[in-house]
Amino acid sequence: MTIRVQKQKQDTGLVESGKMNINLGTLVEMVESQLVLSEQENVQNIYKTAAKLRINKTRGGDMTQILNEVRGIEGVTTVAHKADYARETDTFDFVILEMKYELVGRDANPVTYMKKTLIPGIRNIQGIDIQDIQARPEKLS
Repeated sequence: MTIRVQKQKQDTGLVESGKMNINLGTLVEMVESQLVLSEQENVQNIYKTAAKLRINKTRGGDMTQILNEVRGIEGVTTVAHKADYARETDTFDFVILEMKYELVGRDANPVTYMKKTLIPGIRNIQGIDIQDIQARPEKLS
């Protein structure tokens, strides 16, 4: 198999074109080895946790706005509102949100993520107070 190769010289910036003969099996091995290295370096884990929130009806937005703001927190991939567990009073709505988030890297710690990113992110949403949060997130993958 012949592969057309373009190579840019670092000193001049010029691009050289040429042909390189390579065995298809060798090419497949090269690609597979790079994929394995990439997967080892970028370990991705998905976690799920739930939080009970108190929403001030006058200061907080509607549920769609709140869900979108939680989705905007770094790492959060999915947010679900557990409507069956919702409670309303004159001043507050009490809701349970189930959140999934993705952490990349071998050293990514879900508890640290919750303390440094997720909880502060939720607290920054206007009109929202965290009543309770699942302390140990569930690992999904």
